[in-house]
Amino acid sequence: MKERVHIQYSVKLDELDVEVRRLLNKAHVTVESVAEASCWDPSTLMSLTTLRDIATAREMLAETDYILSDVTNIINGFIEYQTRETFNVQQEQIERQVTPTPPANEGLNELQERLALFRQNLEDTGEITAEG
Repeated sequence: MKERVHIQYSVKLDELDVEVRRLLNKAHVTVESVAEASCWDPSTLMSLTTLRDIATAREMLAETDYILSDVTNIINGFIEYQTRETFNVQQEQIERQVTPTPPANEGLNELQERLALFRQNLEDTGEITAEG
């Protein structure tokens, strides 16, 4: 069997279905080739030729299995991506609902009210005068 190397590469999201179709088509063609080559001659069935043909068919089916495994990984990765994106959007919506962002001047108004109350308390106790 041929050696295989695992690689990882990125594809644009809108090109993902093209890549999956390409791989599925390759698997389909390989399976069709195995099916076409599997018509063994009964007169030579019990021969080395038949064993070689079976070995070739098994290698081609193994290749198809690798291709389908790659497609499975791609689709699983895509579903994981979609799920993660959906979760992130939902999380952001929940956070916005739970902790609404106050207007920028709301914090300033609260601070001014607290300063006025503090100043009033100091005036009431006589620690400062109303003028200064």
